[in-house]
Formats: sequence, C-alpha cells, structure tokens
Amino acid sequence: PAPCETLGDGVMPGIGWQDGRIDADLVPVKFGRSLAFEVRAVRIGGAFEVGPACSWPIVGSRLCGLISRRTEALRGLVAAEVKSVLNADNVKRDIATAVREHLDTNAEVPILGVSSVAMADGVVRVGFGFGR
Repeated sequence: PAPCETLGDGVMPGIGWQDGRIDADLVPVKFGRSLAFEVRAVRIGGAFEVGPACSWPIVGSRLCGLISRRTEALRGLVAAEVKSVLNADNVKRDIATAVREHLDTNAEVPILGVSSVAMADGVVRVGFGFGR
C-alpha cells in the first residue's frame, strides 16, 4: 500500500517459514518410450511466523490475522504453481530421458521401450518391450 512504500522494506516484520515442506503426490506415466511422473496433488506444509510482531500494541493481533489469512491463500497459489511447473512437458521429457538412459545403461537385456505404466494400490507395474 502507498503509505508503506515511503517507509521502505523495514516497515513489515520478517516472516519465517518453520518446518517448511512441499509434498507432491506423483503418479508414474508412460512418456514416449520411457517413464515420467505426473503430479496429482501438491501440499505446502509448515507454519509461517512473524515473531514478536504479533505482540505489538494495537496492530499486532490484526497484523497476525492478516498475515495468517494471506499465507493460507498463498499456500494454494504456490501449490498450483508447483504442480503446473512439475507437470510441464519439458520436465516430463527430462525425467523420461534420464530413466531411458538408466535403462539403456543398466538393463541386462535390450529394452525397446516402455509399453505401459499402471499404478494400483500403491503398486507400480511397468510393461517393457524387449528385443534387439
């Protein structure tokens, strides 16, 4: 807001992210002749704290309430952005390329490619095409 612009960056307290984490639910998918992952859900965990600012006279409780509401809204926005970035084709392509290189280097028999990928009850089944 305009009144704070003239006071500079020091007008607002620092916000700490305690026990911060980003949890992503990944599902394996066939990508080209290889394997990649699709992100189904992202959750942003941890607590945001403003330290002693909550005890400031008059504005402390209002400030903490505002920051709390804003950070909850921000969690959803950040989760959506992380999901979008991780589901981008270029990220899937990079993962699929790395998996394919691993298969080509370490497989006991020649693998033509991944033919199918399925996941049920926490078990991943990958179908391979074998040959020379």
